[in-house]
Amino acid sequence: MEFHSNNSLTNLTGVGNITTIGRGLWINNNDNLDSLGDLNNNLVIQNTGNIDSVRIIDNDQLALCSFAPLCNYLSIDGRAEIDNNATGCSSISEITTSCNNNCPAGSEKTWNGQNGNNWNDPDNWTPAGIPGTCTKVTIPPYGDVPNTPLASDNITIGGLVMENEAVLDMNGHDLNVTRTFRLDGSTIFAANNITATRVFEPTVQSIIWKEIYMPGLWRPFCIFL
Repeated sequence: MEFHSNNSLTNLTGVGNITTIGRGLWINNNDNLDSLGDLNNNLVIQNTGNIDSVRIIDNDQLALCSFAPLCNYLSIDGRAEIDNNATGCSSISEITTSCNNNCPAGSEKTWNGQNGNNWNDPDNWTPAGIPGTCTKVTIPPYGDVPNTPLASDNITIGGLVMENEAVLDMNGHDLNVTRTFRLDGSTIFAANNITATRVFEPTVQSIIWKEIYMPGLWRPFCIFL
């Protein structure tokens, strides 16, 4: 499968249902493609025995490549030509490093607000502990908790689910989310920047007083303000 010199190509949604590629994957000279996130998570890239079964070269904006199909291919075979793309996808070693840093599944915490509004207080979370970069966070409705969360620093987490009428005050700090981003009738106040990366099927139906930057979006989303 080859994508070559197509400046109108901004995503790969049209091939998201393909689960096997029998003769390699070539993605070259596509100036406006920024992510491989639309490839099917179960895609198998078969190597034809050549070093160039995978070629990802000269895509100026392509920065997000460490998704399952390419990670799996590189871990099993590793033969590829990857060069002169944006930072994050500029070499095999850069991609494999990002692949190895992907978060494991299963780490989740729910805000309880039992000890005040400090995000960084471990007793405000169930199970107890401050959410880390791989933690999927759930924030319940403000009426179901005694206090709503207040950020005291930038927050980087592995997923965010805000239930109906949930509230998060970013207090002028940055919010960085990966993998899961679901906001249902909730409110985020006072964020400096909000970035959601490598997110599958985001849902945003909330009041957010900041534009959301979502590189590598896996599926379209809607915002209702």
